[in-house]
Order: sequence, then structure tokens, then C-alpha cells
Amino acid sequence: MSKRKLMIILIPLIVLSFFSVFYFAMAEKKESEKERTFKDVTIRAAFSKFPEVIAFVKYASEKADEIGVKLDVSWYGFDEIVDKIILDYRAGIKSWDLFYVDAKELPTYVRIGAVTPIEEFISDPSIADSNLDLDDFDSTLIEVNTSDGFWGPKGILWAFPNYSGPNALIFRSDLFNHPQEKTNFKRKYGYDLVVPKTYNQFYDAAEFFTRTRGEILAGEVLESDFYGNAQSCKPGGFIFHDYLNFALGFGAQNIYYADTLMPAWNEPENIAAGKYFVSLKSFMPPGASAMSSGESLALFVEGRVLMTIEYTLKVGTACNDPERSKIIGKWDYTINPTVPESGRIGAGLYASNFAAIYSLSRNKEIAYKLCEYVASKEVQKRRAIEDNLPPVRISVMNDPEVMSKQPWMKNFSKITAPNLALEPDVMNPHFNEILDITSTAISQAFAGEISVEEAYNIAQKQLIDLFKDAGYIK
Repeated sequence: MSKRKLMIILIPLIVLSFFSVFYFAMAEKKESEKERTFKDVTIRAAFSKFPEVIAFVKYASEKADEIGVKLDVSWYGFDEIVDKIILDYRAGIKSWDLFYVDAKELPTYVRIGAVTPIEEFISDPSIADSNLDLDDFDSTLIEVNTSDGFWGPKGILWAFPNYSGPNALIFRSDLFNHPQEKTNFKRKYGYDLVVPKTYNQFYDAAEFFTRTRGEILAGEVLESDFYGNAQSCKPGGFIFHDYLNFALGFGAQNIYYADTLMPAWNEPENIAAGKYFVSLKSFMPPGASAMSSGESLALFVEGRVLMTIEYTLKVGTACNDPERSKIIGKWDYTINPTVPESGRIGAGLYASNFAAIYSLSRNKEIAYKLCEYVASKEVQKRRAIEDNLPPVRISVMNDPEVMSKQPWMKNFSKITAPNLALEPDVMNPHFNEILDITSTAISQAFAGEISVEEAYNIAQKQLIDLFKDAGYIK
């Protein structure tokens, strides 16, 4: 081979080799610089102290340690944190990276611009984990975090769900299966005693099992009164959220019509639900109108209540607590009852919350990676097993190891099934005003101060005025 031909072959190879070495050296340098930058970073979070948020901090801290950053958390009260973030954002304060968001508050933050959507990072293959698998998340929870065009740009995903909180019917399985109680029930009502699938069955069961001290229940003399139902009917968010499960099961709108934004609080279905809810008062504890959800659930855990409709997040821990619970092995849960004519199955509320990325953060990519890690299949499985927290991923809900180590979760995928009529709180920037108007109406009717029709008609007028002022309707 001639010297000229040899040079023609060698020169491109030498140049290629040089640029390859240069490229990889620069890539290594860039990664090294990135790691050094991470090690100097403190991620600051403003959170509210709930079990699922404490768990978020636990696992996010693991990821922070792995990449060499510090996670610094400041804890605020549930109501306090909303004002804190809004005021800080409007003041241009850049000290936060992550903050706690209850789903119903998300539109408020989006409207003022305080949140950076995770969509920005998911669409970047250099940032997002290739094994993210969004399809594995519970679809209802993804919908909760995705703008529908009303409160933010349509289709944008704002955050990973951190909390799976479907409402479900919690009941005493031992009493529904007791032979003598089944016989007595059929003798009185003319049909078999079953775990309620309809609200007519719910009413009959609640009525039948309401007993006073000294009466017989499941073959034993009662030492205290026993109640067919317990709900948290304390004015405000407690009675509002408990009541909405019943209203949705009756076929009522979730506050307003989604297509027209016209309030629907005095529609016939909601009036019927209101009357039904008030009628259950006879089967509830005397102090129901002042009870929080913790107090009503505590009565169930003490073995003094047949049924309650409740957020499932806290049920597994409370009902299986060896120090508190008197019903271990005697309870279960299923989808909510319904009114068959509504055409809805298992209607009820589905709550969620999450860690959102603060839009003024200087460390958004790192904040995203912490959220992504906590939402991963591996961490969700650990949360279920180690922390007794219902997972937000379908694969983890159906994981044999999870169901083996947390037997109470065996039916969790059934109460989150996509065919159920589960809805979040209305995603509306005026949620707090809506809550005040509607909860006042429910409380007044429940207390017997005025009729359901009168209370709901007043609320309807107030909602219309609110929606006119907000520009939703003319």
C-alpha cells in the first residue's frame, strides 16, 4: 500500500479518535460538575404532617442522600400552608422547592402560577426515568392531577399522586355473617341480610342493628349502645365530604354541571340525598353533629358501630391497631352503595394529595427526581408493606407480597376500579367558598333548623351568585 493511501485511511481514524476522547471527557466533566452542584444544594419543602407526607419525606430523603443533596422540611398546618405558599409566591420568595398540595387546592396554585408541571421533565428523556410507566398509576388519580382546561392548560400533568384515598363502605363482617342476626333480619324485612349494595339496604341494616344497652347483639348482652351508622357530621369539611358520598350515590352532580358550570345544589337527586342523610341521624351516635372523622372512626374501632363510609387511608391502621381496635378480624370494606336508578356503581369521593414543584424554585430538576423516586414502583411497594399506606400504582395494589404482608389491602384494587363512579373534590379555584356555602346548608338541614329544600334552595342561590361574580355563568 502506498504512503498516500495509508494517510488517507489513518487521518480520519485519528480525527475520529480525538473527537471521541474529547466528547467523553466533556460528558464526564459535565456529569462531574452536575454532581458537585447537587452536593451543594438544599431542597426546601413546605409540608403538612400527614402519614403519607411523612412517608414521602422518608423516601425522598433516601434519594437526596443518594445524589448528595439535603432535604430540609418545614411543617405547617393544613390551612396555614395555603396562605403561606400564596403569600410567598406573590412576594417573589424563591426559598421553596417543593410544597404540599391537597388536590382541591391545586387549581388555586395553578391559576396564580405557583406550580411547575412535572410534564416538563417527563417529556425530557435526559431527565425522566425510562421505567416511569405512567399507565401503571391509578387512572383516577392521574385525572385529578391533570388540567381539564378549566383551571389550567388542558392535558398537563402537574404532579405525581402521593395519596390514594377512595372512600369505601367499612363494615362489621362478623355481624353481617352472624346466623341468628341473619335469621332475625329476614324475618323482619323479608329479604336476606347482605352487605349493602343499595342505600335502601344500607338504611335497613342501619336501622336493624341500632340497639340500646342491655339488648342482645350477636348473642351477647350489650354493655353500651350500638349504632347502625356513624359519620363525621361536624360543620365544615367533615359533614361536606361525608355527605357527598351519599349525594353522588343518589345521582347528584358534584356541586355543578361540568359542561355548563351551572350549580345543581337544589336538583331533585341532591334533595333526595339530603333527606336520606338526615334520616340516618336516628341510627347515629347522639353527638354525630359535632364529630370529626377521627371520632366517628374511633367508635367503629371500639366495636360500637356497624357501618361507616370513610377514606380508606386511615382505616387499615386504625382497625388493625392491637392497642386500640376491638374488631381485629371482624371488619372489611367494599365499594359504596348506590341508588340503582342513578346508573352509578360505587359512587363516592376519591381524595389525593402530592408534593408540587414550586415555580420559583432554583432546583426544579432535583425536586422532580425526588418526586419521581417516591412515585416509583419499588418505593410504592415499600410504602405499602413498611408504612401501611395504600399504593397509587395498580401493579403494587395487585402485588402478591403486598397482599400477603398487608392482608387488609387485598380488595384495594376493587374499590379503585376504573368502572366506579369515583370523583375528586371539584377542581375549582373557589372551592373554599363552595365548601362554606354547601356545608352550611347540609349542617342546617341535619340539625333540623330548616328543611332540606329550604336549606338547599338558599345554597343554590348563593352558588349562582358566586359563579356569576367569578364569571363562570351569566
